[in-house]
Amino acid sequence: MASLQHTTMNPYKKYKPSGIDWIGEIPNHWQLKKISHGFKKIGSGTTPTSGNQEYYNEGEFNWLQTGDLTDNEINATSKKITKKALDDFSTLRFYKPNSLVIAMYGATIGKTGILNIETTTNQACCVLSEPVFFKSKYVFYWFNANKETVISLSYGGGQPNISQEIIKSIRIPCPSLSEQTTIANYLDEKTTQIDKFITNKQKLIELLKEERAAIINEAVSGKGKNWEMKKLKYVASINSSKRNYTFEKNSDTEVVFLPMEKVSEGGIINQDTRKKINEVSTGFTYFERDDVIVAKITPCFENGKGALLDNLETDFGFGSTEFHTIKAYDKIEKEFLFFQTKTDRFMQVGEAFMTGSAGQKRVPTNFVQDFEIAVPSIEKQKEIVQHIQTETQRINNTISKIEKEIELMNEYRTALISEVVTGKIKITT
Repeated sequence: MASLQHTTMNPYKKYKPSGIDWIGEIPNHWQLKKISHGFKKIGSGTTPTSGNQEYYNEGEFNWLQTGDLTDNEINATSKKITKKALDDFSTLRFYKPNSLVIAMYGATIGKTGILNIETTTNQACCVLSEPVFFKSKYVFYWFNANKETVISLSYGGGQPNISQEIIKSIRIPCPSLSEQTTIANYLDEKTTQIDKFITNKQKLIELLKEERAAIINEAVSGKGKNWEMKKLKYVASINSSKRNYTFEKNSDTEVVFLPMEKVSEGGIINQDTRKKINEVSTGFTYFERDDVIVAKITPCFENGKGALLDNLETDFGFGSTEFHTIKAYDKIEKEFLFFQTKTDRFMQVGEAFMTGSAGQKRVPTNFVQDFEIAVPSIEKQKEIVQHIQTETQRINNTISKIEKEIELMNEYRTALISEVVTGKIKITT
């Protein structure tokens, strides 16, 4: 493969109108060709009856779903099917390596993948197989660069759909096969470098998160110190009843509403949702400013979803029923209490106490009430809180900086692919 050190990137000498507004000009010697003309076979598959283990148990044949598509090469499928499934469903057909797969609908609409394996697919996958005057990898990069435009061609309300007919009708710039190979090889090498950079940065973020957790664990554990051990119910009110508070249930006043997705794993809350009290006063979790909220349901609890509501923009609010609320008494600092809910011990013991069926397990109220914490003097608590806040702010700032680097690198990756596959720059090796 050619080295990037010897790669030059300049515009082509001559351009011409493509005739399609969103594509604009293309190099003079390039053509526009329909997807349907560039692949011998375009198809999909089906889903063998869900729940019928005869079709899935000990399956030996690859079966691709749109969830397996990650805008990358595909080396395995998350599920396999049996020979009986193949015999019973005639619409299941095998697609060869080097085929391009596009998700036509669902949460992954527009996602793509290049097959390195032979596989069947479900009905939401559109497979472009046996290329003629296209290189599959070149078309793969083109779809990646134009994903939003392709998705905009979809139809349907609740579940937008890019049909096979839509995909077949798309016309894309088509350089020669040798030029497509040069472009694909260049982008393979360049995106590999970018992805490696991003992966290393993500690993660094994980290490910083581990450091942040270790700081909290050590600071509030009380190990080797003569701190008094107390159950949470003796230092805080757990899931206080709304009957203990006074608000007009039929009021039109709007207050902060926090569904689970508005609470981050880092303790940040998004307060842009407001609801009238009369809409949420029953059937939702009630909380006040300075309360601590903790997710009770899996996997939100294990992921650390929760927050200290010290900056709540209304005096009180409501949120998901999947939150526990903890209100600090006078003998404990609310910040110190919050950090106790972020320790590994709280997470691990809480997970062991979960009840319910798989996927719906919850941390019960009695676990929170009876969880023991080490409680030093108020003065010591304030000192500990200050230490944690200083150290975690340092780490959070570093994480934010790295996340910005990743964001910029992803933007560069997208822009580079777009510039190359649309002919804005010429790759010469």
